[in-house]
Amino acid sequence: MTRATASDQAREYPAFPMPPVCPFAPPPGYAELRSRAPVTRVAFRDGRRAWLVTSYTHVRQVLADPRSGSNRGDVGFPTIVPLAPHRPDKGNLVSLDPPEHTVLRRLLAGGFTLRRMNALRPRIRRLVDGQVAHLMRQARPVDLVDSFARPVPLLVLCDLLGIPYADHRLILRLIGAQVRTTVTAGQREAARRALDDHLRDHVTAKEQAPADDLLSHIAEKLRQAGTYDREVLTRITAMLLVAGHGTTMNTIGLGTVGLLREPGRIASLAQYPAEIPGTVEELLRYYSVADPVSRRVALADMRLGNVTVRAGDGIIASLLAADHDRSVFPDPGTLRTGHNARHHLAFGYGVHQCLGQNLARVILQCALASLSTHVSGLRLAVPERDLPLTSDATTYGLREAWVTW
Repeated sequence: MTRATASDQAREYPAFPMPPVCPFAPPPGYAELRSRAPVTRVAFRDGRRAWLVTSYTHVRQVLADPRSGSNRGDVGFPTIVPLAPHRPDKGNLVSLDPPEHTVLRRLLAGGFTLRRMNALRPRIRRLVDGQVAHLMRQARPVDLVDSFARPVPLLVLCDLLGIPYADHRLILRLIGAQVRTTVTAGQREAARRALDDHLRDHVTAKEQAPADDLLSHIAEKLRQAGTYDREVLTRITAMLLVAGHGTTMNTIGLGTVGLLREPGRIASLAQYPAEIPGTVEELLRYYSVADPVSRRVALADMRLGNVTVRAGDGIIASLLAADHDRSVFPDPGTLRTGHNARHHLAFGYGVHQCLGQNLARVILQCALASLSTHVSGLRLAVPERDLPLTSDATTYGLREAWVTW
C-alpha cells in the first residue's frame, strides 16, 4: 500500500475506516465523497494511503477488472487489520487470484448452487425453527444477537459441513479472534492455526468415513480433480466458517432490528411470505455489512473516472457506499421492500462474488419466516439509541439487541 510522500504530508486526506454513527445509515462521509470525488485518497491511522471508491459504477468496475488483485500478501494490499507475514493460502478463495482462484472456485461452486440450497431449505428451516424455540424459552428481555443471530449461521454451517455443533464455543472464539481489529497479528495467526488444527481432525475423519455432507462432497470433488490435499480442505473449511458466519449473523441482527422500527412489519411477513425474498434483498442492500471486505491492489495502472490508480496502489471498493448510490437506488436511505434491490453489491461482484450467497439468502429467508411465524409481538426492549454497534470487527453489526414480545 502507498505510504505518505512529501507531497502527501502537505495534504489532509479523509480518515479510513469511516465508522457509521448509527446502525441505520452509512457513514456520512460516503455520500459526500461520492458526490464530489467518488475515487479519492484516504488515510489509515498508521499513515498508509489507499483509494476509496464510493460510486456504484466504479465499485463494479474495480471488482470486475482483472488488474485488481486480491492477494493479501502483496505489499500494496490495503489491510485493515495487522497480519502475520504472508504465506501461500491455497484453500482461501478470498485471497487467491486467477488462475488458481478459477480452478478452485469451479471445484467448489457445485456445492452452493441455488438448486442445492433450495433442496436444503427444509433442513435449514428446521434448524432455524429450533433456535427460535430456544429463544422463546429464555427469560425476557432476550438478546436477539446472542440467542439467535449469532448461533443460527454456525448451526447451519456446522450441519451442512458435517461438523459437530457441540464445538460451537471454541469455533466462535477462534473465528472472532480472526475478524477483530483489536487483536495483534500474532494473536490472529494463533487463532487461525488453532482453528485449522481443530478442523483438521474433522477433515481426517471424513477421509476415513465420508458422509452425506458438504465437507465430504468437497473432498470428493478434489479427489476427482486429482488435487486432494488435507491442508487445502482444512483451509477451505475454515474459509467457509470465517467468511460465512459474521456477515450472515450481522445481517440477521441488523435486518431484524431494522424491520422492528416499523411496527407490524415482521408480523406481516407471516401473512405475505412471498414478500420475504424481496425483503431479504433489500436488507442485504441497505446494510451491506461486508462493506470494507472488497479490497484490492492494482496490478497495473487503472483508470477510474478521471483518476489514474497506479500499479501497487491499494483500493477499497466500498460495498455500502455503492449500495446507497441514489443514481442506482432511488431513495437509498429508506428501507423499502419495493426497491428493485436484486442488483445490489452486498455479495461483491466479479470473480470474487461471494461463493455462499445462495446459502446466505436461504438462511436469511428462513430466519425472517421463522421469527414472523412463531414470535408474535416481537419488539425492541431498549431505545434505538442504546443499540451498541460493533467497532472492532472487519464487518459491522450490533453487539447486542434486547427484544421482547
